[in-house]
Amino acid sequence: MTHGTGLQPDLRRQLKRATARRDLLWRRCRSWNEDDRIDELVAWCTALCGGDATAGAALAREAIWS
Repeated sequence: MTHGTGLQPDLRRQLKRATARRDLLWRRCRSWNEDDRIDELVAWCTALCGGDATAGAALAREAIWS
């Protein structure tokens, strides 16, 4: 069931968490190079996706552009 957003409930929850992580990284790690912040977000999203690097990268991309 998609509940009107087009995303499965777990994916919506993951996107919400990934977006919160993005906000945290961008707020607290301003001194970091942007590429390093993106790499950290991708690594965190990959872990959130059970180690699936493709899914983690896609989730990070969605979080960055949401």
